[in-house]
Amino acid sequence: MKGNRRFTRATADQIRVLLSRTRNAPRAQQKALRQQIRDLGFYISDFDRPAAGFGPNEFNELIRSGVIELV
Repeated sequence: MKGNRRFTRATADQIRVLLSRTRNAPRAQQKALRQQIRDLGFYISDFDRPAAGFGPNEFNELIRSGVIELV
């Protein structure tokens, strides 16, 4: 695992916004947005299933299931 499993509520909110923007962005911009997400300590590859998209809903599910903890 490269990233963190514990985030502040403010950081989690930032991650949700960036995940949402990534879904609708052109490919070149997606790379920059994913880097911003990694800079916050969240690596999609730590949780993503192959061939499945990852967005704010999936992030929220990780929080609900306790995989990610808000501090």
